[in-house]
Formats: sequence, structure tokens, C-alpha cells
Amino acid sequence: MRPLLEAIGQGILDCGDDPRAGSAMKLVGNFFISSWIELAAEGMTLGEKNGVARETVLDFITSLFPGFITTGTPPRLLPPLYPCTHPNAHSL
Repeated sequence: MRPLLEAIGQGILDCGDDPRAGSAMKLVGNFFISSWIELAAEGMTLGEKNGVARETVLDFITSLFPGFITTGTPPRLLPPLYPCTHPNAHSL
């Protein structure tokens, strides 16, 4: 199995013999990715609320933290954005 994984993957991280460790590591990775998406969105909103364009915040993020996690997801947080249609949007 290892030669196949080496051929199709970017690398192998050996988490030991306990299958639960691999599942835990997958959850850790998912946690980091979802946290990063939230962090990028919050940073873009903070910048935008203070007069900094979302594109400028994205340029800052990608230059400060180059790599897939900053170039893959945050651009999806740029316009076109959809307006909030929640009836209490003005109070959120």
C-alpha cells in the first residue's frame, strides 16, 4: 500500500500503528483548515470595516503566509459576496 500512496500523494505522515491516531490527525488537519478559513474571513471583515479593501487584506495574508492554505481558500472570500437577507441583519 505504501508505494501506491507515495505515487499519488504529496507525502506520508506515519502516525503509528493505532488506526485511531490517523483519524485523530485527520481531525486535527480539518480543525486547522476550518480555523484558518474563519481567521481569514474575520481579518478581511476587520480590514473592510476600517476602510481596507478585502483584496488588500488578501495580498497581505498571502505575502505574510505563503502557501496553499492562504492561496487556496481566502480568494473565495472575495466578492462577489451575497447580501445578508436575515430579517435582523441591521442588528447583527
